[in-house]
Amino acid sequence: LITGFNINNQSTFFRTRQAFGNLDFRVDTRYNLASVTKTITAVALLQLLEKKNLSIEDKIWPYLPTDWNINNIRNVSFRQVLMHKAGFINDPPDETYENIKRTIENGVDLAWLGKHLYKNINYGICRVLLAYLDGYTPSLQSNQGKSTSDRFIQYLQKNIFDPIAISGVSFKPGVSSSVALFYNYPFSIGGPGNDGGD
Repeated sequence: LITGFNINNQSTFFRTRQAFGNLDFRVDTRYNLASVTKTITAVALLQLLEKKNLSIEDKIWPYLPTDWNINNIRNVSFRQVLMHKAGFINDPPDETYENIKRTIENGVDLAWLGKHLYKNINYGICRVLLAYLDGYTPSLQSNQGKSTSDRFIQYLQKNIFDPIAISGVSFKPGVSSSVALFYNYPFSIGGPGNDGGD
């Protein structure tokens, strides 16, 4: 999310789709935090690791769905995923459950294990890890992607947002005239905003 400051009339605004114009920021304005969600996810995962008496040096594979082929990721630690040093080289266009599973099953590039390679998929993996660490148990009747995402959001709401009195957190609030969007990258002056993100 990028804010703009108009020097002429001293107002702060958020870029949104041209059809909606600029939105004044209010305390109840909904917007996509984009990669700021990585910080929130990291705090939640570290908090849960501490509650479970686990270390960031522990390996992630025991906390992934048991029906996933874990291929060559047995040496990947929570620290490596959090620091983008896990060696996952593919970065799918979005972090759906299916893409996260495919990334895990494709394994890591051992030449990149331990080296920084910024990929959004690392934090998609954290979303699944957090759900399973929090006790999520899959059922044959449920949509695994929706169920793990719901468990992730529930954990964040209860353990991160409720203590600081923030309610109604959700994934991608959607496009409407009441939702602030952010500039596209690379930046385009006068172009429409974007609702994509993590």
